[in-house]
Amino acid sequence: MHNKQHSVAFIIKRNLRKKSKEQWLSFAQRVGEVNNPRKGKTVFTGEASHIKVAGREDLTPIFATFEVKERTVDKDGQYLLIPDIEVNTFWTVLPDNAETVIVLYHSHGTSEQYHSELKSDLDFERLASGKFDTNALLFLLAMLAFNALRILGQSALRMKKICLANLRFNAEDYVPLYRI
Repeated sequence: MHNKQHSVAFIIKRNLRKKSKEQWLSFAQRVGEVNNPRKGKTVFTGEASHIKVAGREDLTPIFATFEVKERTVDKDGQYLLIPDIEVNTFWTVLPDNAETVIVLYHSHGTSEQYHSELKSDLDFERLASGKFDTNALLFLLAMLAFNALRILGQSALRMKKICLANLRFNAEDYVPLYRI
């Protein structure tokens, strides 16, 4: 559980367990906020419940957030005979609304991508030492080098665009080196 004194925030995607997708859809239609991003797609978001440990007021409640998508028309405009139902549920201690929790969960992929690049690009697949402090220092130095390389790369791309934009080709200034 989550102690108020030692705050660590988390978002964990849950398995559906016993409830069917249809049960989640029915629940979401009753209590969720509705959004229609396109024709034939309805998204319901909200909070299903919160769990509080009996007799432990020092622990923050854990919220169960949901996102239920019902599609009756696919993205290409084809009507579906049986609606497609997608259910995502999350446990979190964040007091934010469901949309914020869902966006934060989906954005963790960006962090995972940077972590993967750091490990593969700098050949940091295996840690050099069995000692935590040594590995922590090496990891910080690798992050510094990785971020410096990213900044240099982004600057080089911007400079290339600027140079190409300023480079003009004038056919009259062109003198062939040889004639055919």
